[in-house]
Amino acid sequence: MLAPGGMLLLAESCEAFIKTWLVRLLFRHPPDVQKPAEGYLGLVRSAGFVFGDADVRISTPWWSLPDLGVTRRLGLMRKPPVPTELLLVARKAPARS
Repeated sequence: MLAPGGMLLLAESCEAFIKTWLVRLLFRHPPDVQKPAEGYLGLVRSAGFVFGDADVRISTPWWSLPDLGVTRRLGLMRKPPVPTELLLVARKAPARS
């Protein structure tokens, strides 16, 4: 249990990455456990942590894309990719009296 004011550092692979063919081929993950980035942010907030926009980094590294970033590199990607990586720094909120 983290004391009020304590810091939480979170790095998580998001649902879209876990569902890529390469990860499914190489690793075993329980189905329907991973969340999208917004789901993890909501989970952390509901656990009593606070953070701002500057404390969150959501990205989609090339290695987490289904085609390993080929369409992005060639400029052929039609829409922005779904985030696959979440980095977060959050602080445990003080207890309410």
